[in-house]
Amino acid sequence: MYKKIMSFAFLAFSLAFSHVTLAASETQKWAVTDAQEIGDDHGLWTNGLGGSENEKRHSFNSGSMLTEYDDGTAHLMATATNRFERDATINIWVDDRQDTYAINKTAGGPVLDEWYYYANIKSGSTITISAVTYYLGMVMLGQGPVLQIGTGANDKNLAFGGSTWVDVFSDQARTQQLFANNNGYKHWDLNMNLTAVPVPAAVWLFGSALMGFAGMRRKAKKA
Repeated sequence: MYKKIMSFAFLAFSLAFSHVTLAASETQKWAVTDAQEIGDDHGLWTNGLGGSENEKRHSFNSGSMLTEYDDGTAHLMATATNRFERDATINIWVDDRQDTYAINKTAGGPVLDEWYYYANIKSGSTITISAVTYYLGMVMLGQGPVLQIGTGANDKNLAFGGSTWVDVFSDQARTQQLFANNNGYKHWDLNMNLTAVPVPAAVWLFGSALMGFAGMRRKAKKA
């Protein structure tokens, strides 16, 4: 019995330690869903994207995730689909976390003290639709609303979430995007409800193994 418990504890420790090693800098993971408003339910809005099947409204799919890190960066890895089943693959890194920011989106509610912001989209952030990759920058090169997170920050309702506008370019050099210049296109929107993701199962497994080992030791001492 002792050997079995020790083997279980070692396995649990290995799983938990491997998770910590791979993701030690993670501070929070959020499951991402659409921030909904009657008549305007979407997670990603692709303003100015032409074509009969490029409907602007995209809804986030299961598994979409926003991960925050202790170095002041965050990573949005998500997919969103429109009514024509066109998928958008979203890969956005942001940094420069701040407690306050001068420009806000407030349709979801007033700015609260709990809100915080990521003021910069990192180079290489992309959204890919129908095999076309669009490179992103913070809207109006830093002169517009940035990624805001908090209660009502999704710009749609009073749920906890986040939102931002992003400029979209045809290449990584920030040249004018592939649509016509000044063609009514300015930015794409992201509106997200955020739900905290529980502690990984491996950590609970490790904790259970330790408790079982401690119980076994107490029984051995009484015997």
